[in-house]
Amino acid sequence: MHNDFADWYRPCTAGTEVNLTGDLLANRWAGIEKAAKSPGQEVLNMVRVALGRLGGSTAFLVKFKAAFKESDAAFQMSGNDLELSVLAGSALCWIFSQKADEADAASLALLSAVSITKAPEWCEPFVSHATAYLDGRLRELRKNPVVRQPQFATKKLKQQFDVFAARLAENQPPQTSEAAKQMCEALLQAMSAATEEAATAIGQLARQSDLRRQETDVLWWLTAGVSRDLGETFKHLKTPAASMIAGKELADLVSPPGILPAKSILQSIIASATGKPAGKPIPLDTAVNTTDAAWRQRLVGGLAIDRVADLCPLLGAVKYSLTTDKAGGWTGAYRKAYGIDPKTALQPVELAHEIHRECLLARLAAEE
Repeated sequence: MHNDFADWYRPCTAGTEVNLTGDLLANRWAGIEKAAKSPGQEVLNMVRVALGRLGGSTAFLVKFKAAFKESDAAFQMSGNDLELSVLAGSALCWIFSQKADEADAASLALLSAVSITKAPEWCEPFVSHATAYLDGRLRELRKNPVVRQPQFATKKLKQQFDVFAARLAENQPPQTSEAAKQMCEALLQAMSAATEEAATAIGQLARQSDLRRQETDVLWWLTAGVSRDLGETFKHLKTPAASMIAGKELADLVSPPGILPAKSILQSIIASATGKPAGKPIPLDTAVNTTDAAWRQRLVGGLAIDRVADLCPLLGAVKYSLTTDKAGGWTGAYRKAYGIDPKTALQPVELAHEIHRECLLARLAAEE
């Protein structure tokens, strides 16, 4: 059980300690471990529940509640929305702590969803854990692992060959046959072990080669200062457009969950467009409307964002902007769907970093 679980769960007891017993916490944590084990794509629904968005997948909610019902027959199956949100957030923290396969998608989704609006109070510790996980993951991702050179175990094989040779010299067919069998088994074991070590080494080298290629691509892109999508230099673009396009293009160059110095890289690209190290905050609708409609269409079509659109406020704004030819015609529907003021302003680098993260999330969701 996580050391902070009692504090996370306390709001579910209406601020009292009467019902906050050790048995209750133990039962709830048992349900968390069950629900968080290999959630796969459902981790995105877990993020939604943690944020208090329980209007999503009914099938997921039924399965999620069942994990706690199995641990505690008295578990309430309805009318406990806050408890479900806290339990989902706690399950996400378990996933982060285990560094599970779903942790990358979970952290990107949670951080993207609360990037523009403040997270619910009960969700703040879960957001902090997502931030810590992703920061640690990006710090470790590009470290060079120790690649073990494949070794072919010859000492044991020599012993088997010597025994086989001796049995041949003795001209004893049964003993010779048994010695040959043992020799072949030892040879196969040695070859299998060496093959596994070679495959592991090759996989590690291939991964490192891919990461180095990504870094080289980012370096060339940063040095040239030319948009890959538009074929023109960033300094000829307006700052809002440069910020949006740079964030998306950096996501194209790296694999999920991203690259640690993303903000610094994006700041350098944006500075080439503005001629200044920092810029004024940019309203969300201005950032979207400044980009070319054809570019937005390619972005939405290329990413297939529907699976994560509700968790990605910037990509959602891009999608809504394509529903009308009028610059401001989409903002009302967007505000209603996301509860976000389209005039909310972000610093250029924050804007770029957010769409970068959302694009990575969309790619990751599509790959699973």
